[in-house]
Parts: sequence; structure tokens; C-alpha cells
Amino acid sequence: MPESRPLSPLAELLPGSWRVVATSFPLWLTGRRVSPVFNYALRSTAPLALDDTVSWFTRSGTERSLVGVDRATESGLRWRGRGLLALFASDWSVTGASAGEDVIGIRFAKTLATPAGVDVLVREESMIEDISEEPLEWLGFTVDEVQSLTWLRDVL
Repeated sequence: MPESRPLSPLAELLPGSWRVVATSFPLWLTGRRVSPVFNYALRSTAPLALDDTVSWFTRSGTERSLVGVDRATESGLRWRGRGLLALFASDWSVTGASAGEDVIGIRFAKTLATPAGVDVLVREESMIEDISEEPLEWLGFTVDEVQSLTWLRDVL
């Protein structure tokens, strides 16, 4: 079982590509959007700002993406879309990380368009294949949040 550790500063932890391996977010559970990847690129450290691109494939194999910017808030990060999505914002936070910082948990707040939920992300270049049989409370999730997760390998 991976051990948790204190989080590195988010400017060190987040940059890079992360596969969504488990989620409670309906967008990823319909089977219409597959292989979601979050890509974070550092814009600035003081104040913290990250370019945020979420990409996935449609059932027909077409790649799609949402682009936004994450900025630090008192309680975590606030994503705001770019372009037409600039009207949309979402608050989220990193809840925990594995000792090697190659697995993280994130919690996102409810918005007008989406319910609250959690994701388990694995750094794309890591060698981790499956953590579905391990307890995940070390990621800072509640028992109910852990029970709400669906492993994306189980989605058609």
C-alpha cells in the first residue's frame, strides 16, 4: 500500500500529465469520454497559477479538450475556463498524495453544472497500473467518497 506524506508545494507537485483512474464525476462515467488526462503547466509561483488542459477521447477516437487556468485560493485552487468557458469556474483541492507523489487525490466542489466529487490521478509516466484493491483513505478521502469512486477500467 502506498504511504501518504505531507504534500509538496503544489507548484512542485502538480506540473505534468495525470491519468484519471477513478472518479465520482459523471462526465467520465457515461462511457462517451474515455482516457481522461489532466495536464498542468506552471504559469507562476507567486501567486500560484497553472495552465490546465483536460483531454479525453470520444468513442469514435476523436481527441477533445477543455482549457483553463487554475489559481490558488485560501482553500485550494479555482479553475476558470478560457474562451467561451470563461463564464465557468470550479473550486478544487489536492487532498493527499502517495509518498512518491505519483498518485494524488483531488476533491472538487459542486458548481451549477456539476456535482461535488473526487478523482484519483496517477502521474502519466509512473509505472503504477492498478491501485483499486488498496485502501484510499490515505488520499484524504472520506469513507463515503471512497465508496463513490468508479474505476475507469470498469467503464465501457
